Amino acid sequence: MDFDKDKAYMEVLCKFRELLDTEFRDGGWMPPTDVMSQRFAVSRGTYLKAVKCLVSESMVNSYPRKGIYIVPKKFRCKKVGLVIGDGRESPFLPEGGSIAGIILALQMRGYKCQLIQSSPMSNIPRSAVSHCVSGLIWFEPPKSAHQIMSDICETNLLPLIAIRPYSPTCDEDVAPEVPCVAEDLVELGNTISGQFEKFGHHRVAYVGDNLWLTNRIGLDIIQPEDIYSSGSVIDAPGALLKKIVEQKITGIWLATGMQQIEIIFKELCSLPEDQQPEVLVNNNKYYLGLDWYPASKIIGITEVLLDELNLPAVDMLIDNIDTPEKIAHVRLPTYRIIPGTAPVRTGYKTAMN
Repeated sequence: MDFDKDKAYMEVLCKFRELLDTEFRDGGWMPPTDVMSQRFAVSRGTYLKAVKCLVSESMVNSYPRKGIYIVPKKFRCKKVGLVIGDGRESPFLPEGGSIAGIILALQMRGYKCQLIQSSPMSNIPRSAVSHCVSGLIWFEPPKSAHQIMSDICETNLLPLIAIRPYSPTCDEDVAPEVPCVAEDLVELGNTISGQFEKFGHHRVAYVGDNLWLTNRIGLDIIQPEDIYSSGSVIDAPGALLKKIVEQKITGIWLATGMQQIEIIFKELCSLPEDQQPEVLVNNNKYYLGLDWYPASKIIGITEVLLDELNLPAVDMLIDNIDTPEKIAHVRLPTYRIIPGTAPVRTGYKTAMN
């Protein structure tokens, strides 16, 4: 890659890693500084800066008046870099359990986890090379990261895999050369629509922020005119109830935050019982407060199983590091529905159990 700064230093690091993995797999003493700096066509200062980086990463050991000893490959620390979101400093961890699962999966394969961060985001590759990682996992990358990931893959800088990219369909929105593991949206659509059809619902409203979801997963029972954005629930109280009555909506797929959920359930409970739609609630971790409205009709609580993506992604990356092969796009099922019962408190305890 064409690094933005310290180009000579970064190129030496890359060449150093290649040298250590080929000529010095079993370790040994590095030739003198003058010989190596001439081999890499850099100044002594640049070469020694690269050596200092490798010492800090326990790739080599420096002994005064003796020289540089290269640690045998089997004793070197094996690391995989983990980039979270946009890779900037102090990342917010909305999926802490998933991050922990990735770290545990790496440990089970004999690898340590190195958090890779940089601002601006374009310096992510530089940070990865400086930390001597063997590969990269990019967890939930935004669209602004797609070009950077593509550059890493095209130049074969490091093996890379993306998990759950922030986009409706990874095949369209992520370059083909960037391997990624994402939800199977077709399977998700069948799961959601099947739950509503099981209860005889054919007029269903979606309340949530990801409006693209209803267009991409093939939910025939959800019509565009039935979609109601979560923001409008707060801005226009009572509008959802009006839509329910006018369009004879009998079911709602509720996939939004706690503040909107409370408003929606409060409004739904104000309807006569025979007009109250049945609700499929997205992701049970938000719904400790649903027992405040025990009259609500819950037909299920969806649960997102992100480990169904994380563990295969780790295995695919490590397999690629050990035996380089092309990593393909993979779509896996991640949703399951826990049956809901009224009152909601019972349903929630069932979900927790």
